This record gives sequence, structure tokens and C-alpha cells, in this order.
Amino acid sequence: MGLPDPARDPTTTHPRRVGTSVQDHGGTSVTAVRLRDIVGRLIRAGHWEPGNPEILIVMDSGYDVTYLSHALADLPVVLLGRLRSDRVMLRDPGPDRRGRKGGRPRRHGGVLTFAKPDTWHTPDTATAADTTRYGIAEATA
Repeated sequence: MGLPDPARDPTTTHPRRVGTSVQDHGGTSVTAVRLRDIVGRLIRAGHWEPGNPEILIVMDSGYDVTYLSHALADLPVVLLGRLRSDRVMLRDPGPDRRGRKGGRPRRHGGVLTFAKPDTWHTPDTATAADTTRYGIAEATA
């Protein structure tokens, strides 16, 4: 069975079409309910069965993918969310500081800024592929 065409198949829909808002405070909970409904309809329509690969849900940067992955953990889905290029993240704090002075444990480690490669860690792995449209695509992790 091929992939459904969202424009023609009533069992699929785009979350924004059913009134999801990512701006308001309750938007993430609404999104979780809507996605749960959509995945349920896909399963009931026979577009996903046990043994199939998980359903890939791709989201823009406005969605709280961390919360949604927790809220939808019981479903056969994988969430992929885009991160803004100006995003700043804090690394793990590392080992506790022990010594004569003691003090409060660190909450955060160093800063990782997407827009500043000099703040990135040394990658554990890297890959590159030549694409027909964009040239060489590179990824590190």
C-alpha cells in the first residue's frame, strides 16, 4: 500500500488545518491531541500496521518536540523538529565540583550556539553525501 495523498485522503490531515495553534500556551497540548487523533486515524485506515516502520512526523521550529515526544510516547511515531539557526543550548554540567570550598553544584555546562561553530564540540561522527540539488550535504554528531 502506497503512502496516502494528504490532499485527497480524508484519513490524513495537517495539524494546522484542524485549528492547532503553536503560539498560545495550551497549543502544545492541543497539538498532542490532534496528532494522537491523526495517528489513530492512519492506523484505523490501515496505513500503518504492527511491524511497519514508525510514522515520521516532521515539525517546524515553533513546536515543542520534546514535550510532544513525551506525550506521544505510546504511539508508533518518530518526531523530527527543526531547530532555529540562532538557537543557543547549554551543555551538561559535567562532574560535581568537590573540594574544600564545596558550593552549589553546577546547573549548566558551556554554551553551544548554532551560529558559532567555535562553540561546537568535536563530533563523534560525520558524514557527507553529494546531492543533485544542493551539492554536498554534510552532517556531524
